[in-house]
Formats: sequence, structure tokens, C-alpha cells
Amino acid sequence: MSQTQTRELPALDIVADSFVTGATKLGKLELVAVNRVRDWRIERLVLSNPESTLSADGYWQSWAARPSTSMNVKLEVSDAGKFLERLGYPGTMRGGSAHLEGKLGWAGSPQGIDYPSLTGNVSLKVEKGQFLKADPGVAKLLGILSLQSLLTFDLRDLFREGFAFDTVSGSAQIARGVLTTRDFDMHGASARVGMTGDIDLAHETQKLRMRVVPALATARRPQPRSCSGSTP
Repeated sequence: MSQTQTRELPALDIVADSFVTGATKLGKLELVAVNRVRDWRIERLVLSNPESTLSADGYWQSWAARPSTSMNVKLEVSDAGKFLERLGYPGTMRGGSAHLEGKLGWAGSPQGIDYPSLTGNVSLKVEKGQFLKADPGVAKLLGILSLQSLLTFDLRDLFREGFAFDTVSGSAQIARGVLTTRDFDMHGASARVGMTGDIDLAHETQKLRMRVVPALATARRPQPRSCSGSTP
């Protein structure tokens, strides 16, 4: 984009019934944005489909000089399994309703997140679903929850067919692309899982401490475990 073009960054009021990026059909797009001298104010951004609604607002600050983006985001999901399938990850989860909310900022434009400069905070709550046994490629998506670690630790009897849960909840702080959580909790009929630690989103590495308490009287109770390294 040339300097002349950036000076003419327009106000937008767009409604698209079918918004597609690559091969992914994200649903209906609504975007309202206005130019405020050096800032581009995103007053309303909504992506909706039968499984989810993503809403956001924020600023693209100093877009013609040293741009940075700050966004308030909220995601409501009525069927997490179908939502992940829409994003290209079928067979990852069955059912589940989810609520994610947070505030994020990064250097650059809203067109793509710059993970090394990403900062902010997020909170997540998911209810009544089941993580399915996923192949390593799909498990990469779930690296933030370290569920692949659950399935590769010596817990095969407990998680042979995946993990059905009543609730998943947690919050995280993000600084320079490193996500830190201290209160992750996943509660199901067969076990309760707690997790603390750091996940480097830019380098796809993790340093996590996990505690798994099986509810089955016949299951061997594992000790707290630490895991680190690259997400598969």
C-alpha cells in the first residue's frame, strides 16, 4: 500500500453473507470502521455462523507510521466440535459450548497477529463436551491445553477413547507472545486436570506443570508432571 493510499484509508460499512478465507467458510461478516486522523477505529466486527459468533472492536493505531493493533474480542460457541470442524479440524471434539473473552494487542495491522509482540489477557470456559483422540497434526491445535501431553503420558487406560468433561476453565496473561496460565482446570467424570505454566506462541514451545487426579478407584494415581518442548 503506497503512502498516498494509506492517507485515504476509508471508512467502511460492510455486510457479507458469506465470508471465505482460503478454503474456510467463516459465515456472515459485518464490519463498521471509521478513520480518526492517525487511528482507524473498528467500531464493530462480527463473524457469525450456526456454531459460533465472534465479535470484536478496537483500534488500528498510527496505521500510516508505526502501526499497532488493540482489540477487545468475544467468542460464543454453541457447538465446539462443529466449530473446530469448520476451521479444518474434524474429529477433534464432540459437542461442548464455549465462551472466550479477552483483550489483545500487537505490533502491525489487524490483518494478521504478530505473535512475538502479542500482549493481553484471555479467559475461557467450556461446558459439556468430549475431546476425542486426535492424531499429532490435529493435536497441535490443542497445544494450548496440552491435551496431547495427557494422551502421551502414561494415562492410556484413562484417556483411551478421549476425555469427556463437564467444565474446562482458565485465564491467561500474554506478554511478548508468551502465554502464562495459573488456573487452568478441566473437570470430568473420570479425572480432574489442573495446569500451570508458560506457552510460547511464537516458537510453539511449552513449559507446563500438570496435575491429573483420576476419579476411577482402579486407576493408578499419577504424580504431578512437568512437560516442556515443542508442540508436535
